[in-house]
Amino acid sequence: MMINLRRDCCWLAPLFTAGCWLSNIIGLLLFWTIREEKREYKSNLSSILFISDIGGIHRTYFIILSSCTAGFYILTTILRHFRSQHWSSRHSGTAKERQIWWLSIASSFSAFVAAMSLVLLSVFDTFRHERIHVSFLILFVVGVSLSVLLQIIPVLYLTKDHDGEQLHPRRVAYVKLYLLVLAVPVVVLFMITYAICHGTVPEGDARCDRVVSTAAVCDWAVAFILAVFFIAYTFDFLKSSAGKLNGHRLDETGSPSAQIAGLHHLDEEDSVAMEEARRQV
Repeated sequence: MMINLRRDCCWLAPLFTAGCWLSNIIGLLLFWTIREEKREYKSNLSSILFISDIGGIHRTYFIILSSCTAGFYILTTILRHFRSQHWSSRHSGTAKERQIWWLSIASSFSAFVAAMSLVLLSVFDTFRHERIHVSFLILFVVGVSLSVLLQIIPVLYLTKDHDGEQLHPRRVAYVKLYLLVLAVPVVVLFMITYAICHGTVPEGDARCDRVVSTAAVCDWAVAFILAVFFIAYTFDFLKSSAGKLNGHRLDETGSPSAQIAGLHHLDEEDSVAMEEARRQV
């Protein structure tokens, strides 16, 4: 009973991760839009602020929600690692099982680095520790990206041999791949626009204001893509109904139980026919 309960509740971990992250970025967005006039931001900031700029002002809120996100993210990756052992058990004792296991470990480690980087970048805010903050931001982005990539590879690699049974995990892997592909050009655009004016806006420089604001928009876009990725994690722990449906259809048509029932039906028909023949004689 307890084991089934744990299995059924695993999907809550990524849901809490997404909830904490969305609460974090949406809360900061509301702080900026509603309470902007009550806060003093630096004069060299763009018209559209970065998440880190707002988080640097509302440090307590930013640190708490980032830490909650990191904690649930680590829990999610640990649960998913044990989930991946179920997939690799089909290749028990083979080289493929060892490869899948190591890829899962590497993915979990990358996620752990990303989670710790998220906490540390919220602690070392962009106003007081700019270089440290940027370093942990880069580690966070790289860690999440590597974790996603290392999750996708073993699933697609495994499903070559178990195409029907692994249809649901493969679909989830493709969703994550699409999100990763979507995020890459946004991150590249962010890096380019951020580097042009070094993330700051000299007083009266309208060009840099537009460029840095574009970088800020990319920053927010990547944050919301990350939220969708956390939600996609949920489907790693949910079984597709296709397998149950196929099993039900098989039981009705081609399963051993259906075949046995058909044989019994034929035996009954033969018995009735023989009984009628005896009566005629």
